[in-house]
Amino acid sequence: MAHPLSQAEADRVFSPSERKEAVERRFTPSIKNMKQRAYREGRKAREALEAWFSPLGTAEDVLDYEKAAEAQQILAGKVAGMEAEAAEISKP
Repeated sequence: MAHPLSQAEADRVFSPSERKEAVERRFTPSIKNMKQRAYREGRKAREALEAWFSPLGTAEDVLDYEKAAEAQQILAGKVAGMEAEAAEISKP
């Protein structure tokens, strides 16, 4: 695709369906991947918390929980940012 010189040129060159298709091709796989990673981090955090409350729980379980929970929060922020960027790009 050629780089348009202005927004008016971009509106003239790219139809809304072409914009949506380009956004889906570019962002959808990344967003799905990050959502899956965030889910896995959440599962790790949940398992670490369950281990902490078990009779054999250790302080390392709490550290594992904090690490996984922080990673999940960072990924959730990235997902939200990418979804907002995709929505902005696909606007007519």
